[in-house]
Amino acid sequence: MSAILAQWVVPLAAIVATSITVYKFWIQRPSLIVDAEVTGAVRTTDGVALDLELYVANVGRDFAEDGYVSVTAGDWVLDAAPVDGLSTTTCDDETTARDGEWKAFLDDIVYRDTGFKLYEGSATLPDDGRYRLSYTTACQSQRPRTGTLDVVVEGGSATVRD
Repeated sequence: MSAILAQWVVPLAAIVATSITVYKFWIQRPSLIVDAEVTGAVRTTDGVALDLELYVANVGRDFAEDGYVSVTAGDWVLDAAPVDGLSTTTCDDETTARDGEWKAFLDDIVYRDTGFKLYEGSATLPDDGRYRLSYTTACQSQRPRTGTLDVVVEGGSATVRD
């Protein structure tokens, strides 16, 4: 009887260990994303002036720690600054001034289903159209993930679409 039981214990233990590993490292992990919101759009003689706010959120199934966010405006110029009083990030302003890329290192834990504002910015876009904003996020439990947001300008108003 014990020989038959021993034949089932090892395979059953392997299945349980594999299931726990799959759940812990592939299913239950954080997922940081970047979102944006247009808070104001005004038609000017130079085009459309926008006020943008950039957010980071954790939409995954576990908390994110030691996070990293990088945001780049494609073929347009976004003048952004870190949000004042933001204690959970260290922002790299030197990189911002040099090549239009904003980087933030998240010092605190970002719990699941939470997020916060990273940057406030403004841009003047020459005409109606679709303008791309690219981002990369990563954390201790998430490999680098890239994504894009499109700022769509139509007739003096603007919206953000993923």
